[in-house]
Amino acid sequence: MKGRTIALLSILMMLISISGRPPIRRTANLSPLFNQAQQPHSNIIICGNDDFANQSVVEGWSGNGSASNPYLIENYTIQDPSYCLSISQVSVSFLVRNCSLLTTSYGPCVILSNTSNGCIEGCVVQSVYIGVEFYYARDCILDSNLIEGSRDVVVVKDSYNCTFTRNILTNGGVLLDSVDDAGFQHAFSDNTVMGRPLGYFSGVWGENIDASSFGQLILVNCTSVTLSGGNLWGVPYGILLMACYDCYLLSCNVNGSEYGVVVLTCGGVMVAEGEFYGNMYSGVLINRSDNCVLQNNIVYSNSFDGIMILGPNATIIDNSIYNNGGGIGFIDGWGGVQTINGLVTGNNVWQNSGYGIALGYGVSGCRLFSNVIHYNGVNARDDGSGNSWDNGVDTGNQWSDYSLFGVYQIPGDAGSVDHYPRAYSNTTNGIIDGFPIQDLGLAMWFSWSIIVIAIPVFLMIRTRRSE
Repeated sequence: MKGRTIALLSILMMLISISGRPPIRRTANLSPLFNQAQQPHSNIIICGNDDFANQSVVEGWSGNGSASNPYLIENYTIQDPSYCLSISQVSVSFLVRNCSLLTTSYGPCVILSNTSNGCIEGCVVQSVYIGVEFYYARDCILDSNLIEGSRDVVVVKDSYNCTFTRNILTNGGVLLDSVDDAGFQHAFSDNTVMGRPLGYFSGVWGENIDASSFGQLILVNCTSVTLSGGNLWGVPYGILLMACYDCYLLSCNVNGSEYGVVVLTCGGVMVAEGEFYGNMYSGVLINRSDNCVLQNNIVYSNSFDGIMILGPNATIIDNSIYNNGGGIGFIDGWGGVQTINGLVTGNNVWQNSGYGIALGYGVSGCRLFSNVIHYNGVNARDDGSGNSWDNGVDTGNQWSDYSLFGVYQIPGDAGSVDHYPRAYSNTTNGIIDGFPIQDLGLAMWFSWSIIVIAIPVFLMIRTRRSE
């Protein structure tokens, strides 16, 4: 069974690489850690307090489900193609301890759903994707486990007041997702991600954090915090900012994750001098956040948009964005959130397979000028309203498909126009249309010299022929 499992994992890694997704980084083989002396058991599926009580009698589990005497499930080896352990609709207290759990499916190996007062402790959990998932869980604990998966090793969705201590997460990290702020507020301590500490900061004010030692960073309700120098990979998101204000991300790099940076319901966040590449979705996602700035970043080879904006007053300036599924995408909000009044200037946007820059329906009041937009699948599209593709005076954008005559019509339902377009000219790294700038003066001198010499020679030849 172990050999088949390892073979399946190898095949899965190969298929993911072929499909264009970033490869799973394997940092450990946990199979030798399985204790074969443990008692083999089929998968355990419990639904409801009564079901838990009945199974405890049949299985001979100790405990009565009280806080002082929880049901105890321990010392099992469970290998199953689907869930190894699923506990749902349960409010009694229980402890799962010293078990070895292995699944070969994409679903979670262990799931606690609509459940409270549970603890998973001292277990080895192996999955090809999600190791442990808390879904509508309350007051649950994940303590001292070794968990293997792919990117989303631990998933916490719409769960509250949970505790995560001393867990070792290999080949991935923690995914937090919730409909409200409280679902991001948990207790994290002494966990490691990809062999490095998981950095979880809540309620921090005015600190400078060296991000270089962390495997993943999560900031919740932080103000005036600066993160710098991070290098993260292979996690759901390298850096998550949730309900943070006036924070700075400087010189942070994220690759091979689902998202590079996620800024969620924040204000005044700046992301600068970073490099975000090879991520499964977007390099940078600004989601329902206001007055955020992205400056001097390099964003490339992400499968979806390199930069995606949902929210007002975003500034995107002097970034290099290339070889993504799309370059820069502004999308319409929901629930009262508007994507309006963005500023996009000084960016180099090229060879993205979809749109270079796209403004979706409902996007309005954005200004886009002094950008170099070239050789994308479609250079631009505007389906919003009231957006300006020049500065209103004398400066538009450079376009690789500009005809050199008249205005540049932006495709899309908005009917937008760049009134001051320019033809694309490659001035990157000292090049103008393929000619080194430093040699331009010499080339012009040489060209004029040829002309000056050629004209007298031509006249001399004509004079001789006339004689």
